[in-house]
Amino acid sequence: MRRLIARTLLVLFAPALVGCSGSHGTASVTGTVLYKDQPVDGATVIFHPQGADPQAKPAQGKSGSGGRFTTSTYFGPTEQVSGAMPGEYKVTVTKIDEPQGAFDPHKDPQPKNHLPIKYMTPQQSPLKVTIKPGSNQAELKLED
Repeated sequence: MRRLIARTLLVLFAPALVGCSGSHGTASVTGTVLYKDQPVDGATVIFHPQGADPQAKPAQGKSGSGGRFTTSTYFGPTEQVSGAMPGEYKVTVTKIDEPQGAFDPHKDPQPKNHLPIKYMTPQQSPLKVTIKPGSNQAELKLED
């Protein structure tokens, strides 16, 4: 009877355990967003991969109190893994007002970005990071 219960539990939980351990080779990434030397709460940070690697994927995070963020990488509907793939990235940072209720672009004013516009696109952003295997720390200092 114990063997039957153990086998049943193994069959039920093995897929969950495999899903948790499949990190896809991501590296841990934490960081801080500062604007005018002040921490930015509520900023969206996106790491855009540079280069021609077909395995490269963007990573993103949202800053909390003290401007601290961690990144995660989307591999599929059920696979959003902590961290970022090792490699070179351009970084974009935005802090856009969240609409209250339903947003009508024809009637409502455009949501405001509270950070300089140059950080909105990877083509304009001067921010670059290199992610290496292991733990990484990114301090993103934004200026006007």
